[in-house]
Amino acid sequence: MRSLISLTAMAVLAGGAAAQATPNTLSTGFMPTFFSGAVDTTTYFDLTVTDPAGITLFDIGHNLNFAAGQTTSCEVYVVDMAEAGGVTPTFRGNELIPAFWDNDLATPELEPDFASSIATAGANLPSPGPIPGGFFLAPGTYAIAITYNDGAPLYTTFSGANGMFSDANLAFDGGSVSPGRFAGGLFGASGARIWNGDINYFSGNVPVAKAVSFGDECPAFNDASLVIEQFNAAGGAPSDISGTEICFTPNGQGGYTVTSTAGSNYQAPSGAATVLMLGDDVLSGPLMLANAVTGPGGTTVTSIEIDSNGRVLFDTTANAATIGGPGVGDFLNSVSNVQIGADYDPSVGGTVTIEEIGTDVLVSWDAVPEFGQPSTFTTQIVLNANGVIKFRLDNYFPVAVSNVGVAQGVGFSDFATVVPATDLSATAMAAVDTGMSSIGIRATALTTPVLGSSLDVVLEQVPPTAIGSFLLLGFSNPGLDLTALGAPGCVLRSSGESTIPAMTGGVPNVTPIPPLMGLAGLQLFVQAAALDPGAGNPFFISLGNGIDVCIQAQ
Repeated sequence: MRSLISLTAMAVLAGGAAAQATPNTLSTGFMPTFFSGAVDTTTYFDLTVTDPAGITLFDIGHNLNFAAGQTTSCEVYVVDMAEAGGVTPTFRGNELIPAFWDNDLATPELEPDFASSIATAGANLPSPGPIPGGFFLAPGTYAIAITYNDGAPLYTTFSGANGMFSDANLAFDGGSVSPGRFAGGLFGASGARIWNGDINYFSGNVPVAKAVSFGDECPAFNDASLVIEQFNAAGGAPSDISGTEICFTPNGQGGYTVTSTAGSNYQAPSGAATVLMLGDDVLSGPLMLANAVTGPGGTTVTSIEIDSNGRVLFDTTANAATIGGPGVGDFLNSVSNVQIGADYDPSVGGTVTIEEIGTDVLVSWDAVPEFGQPSTFTTQIVLNANGVIKFRLDNYFPVAVSNVGVAQGVGFSDFATVVPATDLSATAMAAVDTGMSSIGIRATALTTPVLGSSLDVVLEQVPPTAIGSFLLLGFSNPGLDLTALGAPGCVLRSSGESTIPAMTGGVPNVTPIPPLMGLAGLQLFVQAAALDPGAGNPFFISLGNGIDVCIQAQ
C-alpha cells in the first residue's frame, strides 16, 4: 500500500497526463522459405514513415527458427538522411559497408541504435522483441538492418521483385540477407530476400515502457572472486602452468578454493563440437546453451560470449573484443568473465570450438597460433551450473604478456585499490582459498511498467552485514559520485523523492501502478540501497545500480 501511495503522490507532482496511444502493426507475413543459422545473420530493408506526427516503435515481432521458450537477442541499426550524407538512405548496395551503418564514426566500435532481448515463440509465429523506451522515427525514409546474434531469422524469397508492404502510416520496402554483420556476401540480390515479422508502433512520439538497469553497485572491496596471474616471458616471468588443470571451486562466500593438478586433462573437441569462425581479435556474439552455466560472483546464464583471445564472458551485452590479447583491465571492465588470455590468432590456424557434454560446456582453443609467432596454444575452459570452473592448459607458453584468471568484473573489482595476484602454479602444492567477497546490492526489474500493472524489483547480492534494505524512487538521476565523501565507487543514481522499504532473499518487491493517466509517460529512477555497518564508508550504506523506468499508458 505504501508503494501505491507513493506513486499516486508522484502522479500529482508530475502534472499533466500523456495521451493514450493506440498500437498499430505492419506485418510482412510469416510464410518463409529460407532461414540462416549463421551467427550475426543480418537482414535489411527500408522503412518510410508517412505519418505527419512520426511513429514510435515499441516492439518487433521476429520470425525465428528456434523452438518456443528460448531467449536470444538482436541489434538494430537505423540510418536517416543526415547519416546518409543528405541523400535518401537505402540498404541497397550498402549491405556490406559497415561505415554506412555506423551511427557514431568517432568511435572504433560499430554501435547499434537499439538492441532487444527476444522471447522465442517458435517458427512462423511472432517472437516479441520489446524496445525499452521505444524508438521514434520522424517522417521520412530510413535504411534498417537487424543483426541476429544467434542467427536463424526466417525470410521469404521474392525472385528478384521488391517486397512492398504498407499501411496508412508506414511503408516497408525490402530486402536482402547477409550471413554476417555487414560481411560475408548476400543471400540473393537486393529485393530478393524479404524479412518476416511484425513492426509494432504508436502514431506520434509517445512514451514507451522501460525498466533498464544501468551503472554499478558498491562497495567493491576485497573482491574474493578476482583471481589473476600475469605472465611475461620477456620480463623473466614465463608461463609455468602449462601441462596442468586449474580448478576454481566456489567456497560459498563469494570466492573460490583454487587447486591445480599435473596433467591438463584436455579433452579434444569431438565431431559434434561447434566450430566458431573467429578471426583475430573478434567476439563470437551471444551463444545460446542447452544448459545453464555459472560464472564468477554467481552469475548464472544460458548464453555466453567468446573472445578469440581466450576469454569467456557471462554478460553478452555491450562487450568489445580485446585487441592484441586481454589485459588486467579486461578482467575488471567486463561483467563476470574468465580467461586463459593471450594474443591468439585463429585466423591463421587451429580452431575455436564450443561443445556441451552432459552438463559441462567446453570452450576450446585447439592448436591456435599466437599472433605473429610460429608456436600454437591448446587450452580449454570448462563451465557448468554449479560454478566450478576448470582451466585445462595442454600447451600454454605465450611470448607476449598474458593474463589468466577469473573475475566478477564491473561494479566489484574495478574499484579495488590494488589488484591482487595469485601464483596459480603454487596451488598444486596447497589449495588457495580467496576468502569472502564484499559486494554491493543489485536491483533487477522483473516486469514492464504499464498502467494498471506493477513494477516488480528483486534485490540480489545483499551484503550479509546489512540490517535493512530499501528502494529509492526519484524523478531524476543525480549521478553524484560519493568517492570524495568517503564512499569510493558509490554513486547516487536516484533523487529519492520516495523511499520504500524492500524485501530481500529473492522476494519481488511489488510496486502497484494505479490506472491514473497522470502516471503515463512518467520517468523514474529507482535505486536499491542497504543500511550496512560493514560497508566501510561513513554513511554505512551499500548502494546498488540504477533502474531507468518509464511508465506506459497501455
